[in-house]
Amino acid sequence: MHFSSERPGSNLVVIGDDELDGLIITGLAGEALLDAVRAQRGDPRHGYYPLFAAASGPPADGIHGPELELLLDGIVNDEEQAAAAATEHWRQVGGQHALPASTPEARLLSYLALRPSRSLAPLRDWRSATVYRYPLLAALGADENGESLSVLAARGLLVRRQLVERLRLCPGCGGAHLLFVDTCPNCGRIDIAADESIHCFRCGHVESQGRFMSDGSLQCPNCRTRLRHIGTDYDRPLEHYLCRRCGDRFTEPDVVARCCICSHECHPEMLTTREAGTYQLTEYGRMSALDGSASDAFQRFDADRYLNPERFAHLLDWQIGITRAHSDCRFALILIQLSLPLAAEAAKGRVEARSMLRDLAERLPEFLGEADVCTRTRETDFWILLPQGDSRGANALLDRLQRELRTGETRRHSDMAVSARVLRSAELRDVDNEARAVMDHLLRTAEGTANA
Repeated sequence: MHFSSERPGSNLVVIGDDELDGLIITGLAGEALLDAVRAQRGDPRHGYYPLFAAASGPPADGIHGPELELLLDGIVNDEEQAAAAATEHWRQVGGQHALPASTPEARLLSYLALRPSRSLAPLRDWRSATVYRYPLLAALGADENGESLSVLAARGLLVRRQLVERLRLCPGCGGAHLLFVDTCPNCGRIDIAADESIHCFRCGHVESQGRFMSDGSLQCPNCRTRLRHIGTDYDRPLEHYLCRRCGDRFTEPDVVARCCICSHECHPEMLTTREAGTYQLTEYGRMSALDGSASDAFQRFDADRYLNPERFAHLLDWQIGITRAHSDCRFALILIQLSLPLAAEAAKGRVEARSMLRDLAERLPEFLGEADVCTRTRETDFWILLPQGDSRGANALLDRLQRELRTGETRRHSDMAVSARVLRSAELRDVDNEARAVMDHLLRTAEGTANA
């Protein structure tokens, strides 16, 4: 097998003529290939780019095979096959190569934006302290345990598709390699044994059944009474365990979780819980990668002062509750939708269309008051919440926006159609009380108007 772009002494083949579209690793297999893949994914500039390996020898087995599947975009036989696959990846982002890469989280969102149908999956590895780890996160420079994923999901950038495992972790070191040990409730020692005991009714003596055995029958070792009938002469206490250290008898032992990594001990209810699952990019996460705000994933607002959709819906719920409780309070909810020109279907048109959206997205917060908030649920859908707003205030904002589109810096995009719908709080009597239902109602109304 020959790769024409392979440089002498190098295992890397570059895909792309005018700009880098991806890389192929050649001539390596097994652990050497895995090390090379990890190194390429760790590149702070191109770690999220399409990465392939040339078919070389038998398929990787053991732990190498599953991890390579999670890190590579495929095994290829020639450059044409890799180039076609890479082109399909870049098509998902309209050929935009300059995606955010300043932080591990930004590189993750950029990686997933190129692969919208692919999930971020954990790998079960007994050698890992937490048993389940995310090789891609580790390669991109994040914590392989996946602690940042729940934060990204809470920000609305990722969504968990499947729960793989619920883990119990040591509160001392966070490890999942735990022993659950039965101990004596009295002294805490582990030298305990199951032990049937007998309680003599005549003298009240309690001891192991073996001490009561005499010539094949039961006899109390304390008062020497023959014990013939259970319930009349004796009974068997509920305490079925005996501590060989302190002599205490008990019904159930205490269970202690002991960490095999740091030796920390605690009761099971003190263990921390973490869930390992598969995650996918949301539409909001994709937009964050495309408009460059993914580097600010851990901020309350993104780079353009947009709330993430989950927080926006929470504020809308809160505003609905206030309006229901106080008749003098009101709000207005605005949905702005853009219809991109037909030229957007071409490659050049997609770049121009994205430029249109970026211009509007950057300028929109400038038209809002200090108490107003906005979000985006799709690339072309913008939402604005105006606390204490009414139809007059909403229409005034939309008029200013329309004038900007006609005469301002975005006037070159005059072929972009803009539609808007306004819902006043007084109209809520015909709509469900929840924010999601209100937003869905407005979307359906807008779609009905567009199809009329």
